[in-house]
Amino acid sequence: MTSLRIHRLEWTGVLMVLIFLGAVAVRLPRIDAAPGDLHPARQYNAALLARAFFIMESPSAPQWQKDVAAANFGMVQRGEPPVMEAVSARIYRWMGRESFFVPRSVALFSWLAGGFFLLAIARRFMTPAGRLTALAFYLFLPFSIVMSRSLQPDAMMVMGILASAFFTVRYFERPTPTRLLVAGLVAGLVILIKPGTSQFAILGLYLLLSLRESGVRNSLVTWRTYAFAALAVLPTLAYLLFCRVHGIPLGGFLQSNFVPRFFATLYFWKGWLGLLLKIFGLPALTIGIAGLLFCVSGRGRLVGIGL
Repeated sequence: MTSLRIHRLEWTGVLMVLIFLGAVAVRLPRIDAAPGDLHPARQYNAALLARAFFIMESPSAPQWQKDVAAANFGMVQRGEPPVMEAVSARIYRWMGRESFFVPRSVALFSWLAGGFFLLAIARRFMTPAGRLTALAFYLFLPFSIVMSRSLQPDAMMVMGILASAFFTVRYFERPTPTRLLVAGLVAGLVILIKPGTSQFAILGLYLLLSLRESGVRNSLVTWRTYAFAALAVLPTLAYLLFCRVHGIPLGGFLQSNFVPRFFATLYFWKGWLGLLLKIFGLPALTIGIAGLLFCVSGRGRLVGIGL
């Protein structure tokens, strides 16, 4: 019996590696191509910011190039902190040149890293076959292939949401102040990557798990909930305050990404469902909902609903 279990674990590991290698392989063709696949204007904004960082901090760049880069930096519309652009510029300096290959690779490996956190969550609630199915779906969904090559922060956001979910689930398995601190700090960094979007999944998941473990009253009056919420939102509030003090334009990003009144409109929810159907397709979406309904683990079901 032990030998059979070891053999099964070995095959699971081999299939897992093959899935990750296949996911890299399907994303490599034309990875150095100029953006033209998904929101090209936003991708070129990111490319211009990365170039501006690279040139302005390059000691060998002539002054006229630095002046042009500074002008581009001031004109480019942005809302999120330019994390991907700053990382790409750092790699440009190591390489000595710029290339679309770099920010695309940052997005690609961010999405793959999200797969590891997905596995870490799934192993708590799923069989090995279920974990491999979830991983393959996450990595080979056509939309994920396109988005994980895009010069936008969405790949880093998805990785972060899965990382936050993992540390939140881990906290509720054994609540300690240290685990709460780690979960809150990770949540704060993730929301900072793409404010206005990621906080719904992160805070919603925490509240659902807290309600299950502690009930309504204890969830709403405990210092732990307020501590998690504070850690989750303070980095973004600090960034917005920094931008305001230094006159950094946000281009109406938050106003367009977070409009609470839309939640009370049928228009919003019709569009939301339309996007789900477009990205996943009706069969996969139906199977996913059925999987939530028939999930054996109560905590696993709430994790799925929360995300």
